Amino acid sequence: AVVSTQSGHYGRGFNKMLYNKILLLLIVAVVTGIKVLRFPYPTSTSNYVLLKPNFHPIQSQFTICSWIKSSKKINDDEDFWSYAVPGHDNMMILSNNYAALNGTRPVNFGNKFIPLIWYHRCYSWKSGGGVSYYINGVEVPVSSDKLTGAITPGGTLVLGQEQDSVGGGFVQGEDFAGDIANMNVFRSKLNFEDISKLYFKGRCWEVEGLLRAEVILSWEEITMATRYGHVELLEDSTCEIEDEADVILRFLERKKCLLVE
Repeated sequence: AVVSTQSGHYGRGFNKMLYNKILLLLIVAVVTGIKVLRFPYPTSTSNYVLLKPNFHPIQSQFTICSWIKSSKKINDDEDFWSYAVPGHDNMMILSNNYAALNGTRPVNFGNKFIPLIWYHRCYSWKSGGGVSYYINGVEVPVSSDKLTGAITPGGTLVLGQEQDSVGGGFVQGEDFAGDIANMNVFRSKLNFEDISKLYFKGRCWEVEGLLRAEVILSWEEITMATRYGHVELLEDSTCEIEDEADVILRFLERKKCLLVE
């Protein structure tokens, strides 16, 4: 199917109203910024962010979504999320290549991320319902969809390092270097439509509407957490029009439409 914006003819499945909405988002996003957590490279075990979140609402299901830009080499693994409780330092680990929950066998992703490129990543899980992994709004295959157990509340969350003891035990090489933006934790296992919506709105948009009510740990709270070492909280106003144009083109491709200039 061919789409021509000049002639006004649109291919089958093309949603003109949604296309116009995305164009409006494009215009606003040019002048919209958001705070970014920057973990410097070369890495150091002294660089991390520490929180004491209330994870009581996510003991049996959750979704974690974030925009992440790595500064490391393309094949390097990075543990950017580590949640530990007394007696169990691997309660929840999120990395480039795997996720681990409650000490069970990790679920491997096998994806490679190009350094210095923003990616939107979502990790969702429900007890008895498996784990799902999304990159840029698209669900990607995982080695297994089985992560059993439950999340124990009352623990410590560290961003940028892997905990081998609660709040510490960091090891060089098990760390993250790069930028994190708009990270939010939701109380339920979000569906494909919700996760795609978060991606298409871009990294400079705050969670709103019904999804806002699902957030139990917000990006605002994370940016106010204690930072250690040389981790910086920066203003990011680089939501460029080219980035948003790419989003539109990806939308059209997913609808099997080609925009003709």
